[in-house]
Formats: sequence, C-alpha cells, structure tokens
Amino acid sequence: SGLLLANHTCVSQLFAKTLTAYDRIRKRNAFVENYRREPMFADSLDEFDDSRDVVQSLRDEYIAATAAWIEAGAPDLNGNTAPAEGASLPPQIHGFAAFPPDIASGVYTRAEGPGIQPVLVEPIAIQVFAAITDDQLPMTSLTVEWALGVDAADAEAAPAGGAFGPAPFTFDAQTFSGSTETYGLSTEMDLSGYAAGTELTLQIRASDGDAQSRSPLPNSPEYIQLLYRLRIAP
Repeated sequence: SGLLLANHTCVSQLFAKTLTAYDRIRKRNAFVENYRREPMFADSLDEFDDSRDVVQSLRDEYIAATAAWIEAGAPDLNGNTAPAEGASLPPQIHGFAAFPPDIASGVYTRAEGPGIQPVLVEPIAIQVFAAITDDQLPMTSLTVEWALGVDAADAEAAPAGGAFGPAPFTFDAQTFSGSTETYGLSTEMDLSGYAAGTELTLQIRASDGDAQSRSPLPNSPEYIQLLYRLRIAP
C-alpha cells in the first residue's frame, strides 16, 4: 500500500464533486437536525453556506490557474495546444453520453472492472450526446464531428464518421472532469457492423471557425483516452 500527497489543478474536480453533493443535501435540508441542536447553528446554517463559498472560491482559483497555464502555451489535458495570445480559445470538449435508440431506457454505462472501463454499447445505431463549450459561440453554432478508430491514433487519422447537431432535448450532467455541463449536441452512430467485444475510440472534433480541438488525441494522457473508449456488448 502507499500514500500520494499532491497539490495540482486536478483537485478542482474533487472540489466540484464536493460542491455538487453539498448542494443536493442542502437543497433538501437533509441531516441538519442534529446540527440545529448546537448553539452555533440554532439560528441559521450560514456557517455551512460560508464554508461552501470558501470551497467554491478555492476551486475557482485552481480553474483560473489551469486557464492561465493553457493560455501561456501549454497543451490542455486532451493534448490540444493553446492558441496565440489574443486569439479565440478552442472549444472545450467535456465528455459524451451514449444512449440506445429508446433514450428513455437510460444511458449506457461502463463495463465493470478495475480502472476506467469502456462504455458498453450495443451493435446498433446508438445516440451520442456531447457537452462542449466555447468562449465565443453557443454550443449549437459550433462545427462538431466524430470519428472512430481502434485507438486514439487510428481515430485521429480516420475521416469524420458524422456530425453532431442540436439535440432533441438537453440535460445537465457530470462531465469527464467532474464538473456539470449541458449536453446539448447529439448524433446517431451506427455500430451495427462491429462484432461483440470490439473496442473503439471515439474522437470528438469541435471548431468555432477560428480554433479547433479534438479529444482524445494520440498524445492525450492514457486515462483521457480510456474515457473515450467504447466496447460492443455481446
């Protein structure tokens, strides 16, 4: 066994999860009765809300540090390099969610196992929703395409398999980084030609006309590449 102590900007994802969990509990006022018996909480629960603001402020500082790091020329987590100073920032690809044709039956989930497992999908025409933001344009004004490959390098070299368009409905959900964003683009992806057990990397490509980004890239960290893996279910 081992212990790793680290201080880096990825901790903002943990803060985001903590804030989301707190907001859900606070909205329902769950588990607060025992605290109200204490003198400091007898009149209000402002102490909790003040603490939430502190965590939010800390998360904002880490996100600002990440933005400054990217703007200084470092690649983002997906491997996309920063634009020149004063240029438009590239769209940020936050993640995807895959659904069967009957969307109401629920989202496809990841396979069970250690680490980050692929999303288990059926060999049919599935629906894929994407969450993407941009500093200049609304999501629906972006040009967004997708490609499939056996790995990130293969997907990078592959021609676009289709395009995303405005989704028939939108929903807010957690992204791959742990933040909450709107999934407002969708596309149909025909996987009927793939055998059970086949694993594929889904690459999403987004452009605002001035700058573009892709995720994952061949030089993306391994865990990012794993997040974009699909596996054809038996």
